[in-house]
Amino acid sequence: MHPEVDEAKFGGAMVDMRAEVTETQQRAVALARELGYTDELSIGALEDGIRFWQRRTVEACLELGKRLLLLKEATPHGDFTARLELLGFAKRSAYRFMGAAAKTAKSANLALLAKQVKQQSLFLELVTEDDDVIERIAEIDDVDRMAPTELRKAVRDAKAELLAKDERIAKKQERIEALEDETARIKVRTKDEATEALLIEFAKAEATCTMTVAGTLRPALEAMQADAGDHTLRMAATVAKLIVELETLRDEFGLPTLGAEQIPDWIQAAQGGEA
Repeated sequence: MHPEVDEAKFGGAMVDMRAEVTETQQRAVALARELGYTDELSIGALEDGIRFWQRRTVEACLELGKRLLLLKEATPHGDFTARLELLGFAKRSAYRFMGAAAKTAKSANLALLAKQVKQQSLFLELVTEDDDVIERIAEIDDVDRMAPTELRKAVRDAKAELLAKDERIAKKQERIEALEDETARIKVRTKDEATEALLIEFAKAEATCTMTVAGTLRPALEAMQADAGDHTLRMAATVAKLIVELETLRDEFGLPTLGAEQIPDWIQAAQGGEA
């Protein structure tokens, strides 16, 4: 080794290079497995395959795309564009083929259409469509016998149908949400109305009790007091009995004991209005 060369640095650089090559090869092998590619993985073999498949149609598009993906994975960072130029590939075209291969590898519908569609350009158009559109086209029985204009019309029709379906779903969802909002409002309104009705019934019961005491019991007590006989004990017993009944209600419902001065003004006003 030349005396000016740092052996340690040189050795470290070689180790790094070998590690990078190994890692690159491993990524390429993993991608080949994902794409279902079983041919040789050397850069020379990949470039030969690209030249071969450039002469084919839809199958060529996918095989080219596979090899371009693998070539990109197998070449050092920054070298791929230069190799595309050597192969005579426009970068945009290369990436279209790569995208088609990658998407078809993950889509059974595209894999089926790849065997039926004859024109490469038409297949590349299909690849760019949404999965729902591709699924609709794959369901057509005679795709392999359709002219390009017919297939493009089928794509437009599928997109229009799916758009209409999405709009129907959106409108249905809007109606559902509107009904849910209205139901919620009805529940609140019904609850408020039920509470108001309950308060009215309670006020009626309260008024009945008050009127019974004031309009029936009081005159009876006054009559008893005006009588010549002494009815004090009987009158006191009646009042005590009513007090016991009321205290029992207060205890049963856990109600606080309020003096006259503690009754809220709004209740007194309501009672005055009811009277």
